[in-house]
Amino acid sequence: MTDQEQKSSGFNWGNGLTVVIVLFVCATLSIVGFLITLDYEMVTENHYEEAVNYQEHIDQVEQAQNMENPVTIALSEDNKNIEVTFPSSLANKPLNGTIKLYRPSDSSLDKTVALNLDEKGVQQLATTNLPDGKWLIKVSWNAAEKDFFTEKTIFI
Repeated sequence: MTDQEQKSSGFNWGNGLTVVIVLFVCATLSIVGFLITLDYEMVTENHYEEAVNYQEHIDQVEQAQNMENPVTIALSEDNKNIEVTFPSSLANKPLNGTIKLYRPSDSSLDKTVALNLDEKGVQQLATTNLPDGKWLIKVSWNAAEKDFFTEKTIFI
């Protein structure tokens, strides 16, 4: 191959560098465009108040984790119910609390339900009216003058 043939070939390092730069710019613009279109929901409306009470929340989580038999949150086998199961030691004791169904992508779908256990210490929440997707189940309760909190992410 002569020098003249080499010079006339259509692809050289300058063309390669140009292609790489163009691909980089396209990828960057695509990512920026995608991030701009994401819908960001406020996690909570009163975030300042919750930040002040965060140590109390940490203590409640530790109380729940230190239980001999912790509270479990799971989908039923047929995926038609969310089952919140308390240990048998708490099944017949008076409990005050709530179960919050939190939808990260749409706060208008959030629901709060009062704690109402059956004789086995289980509360079932129907999933038939909940849209498919990611849900964060937050359970907070008071027993023996102690506050507890646990949460679990589920996908319906």
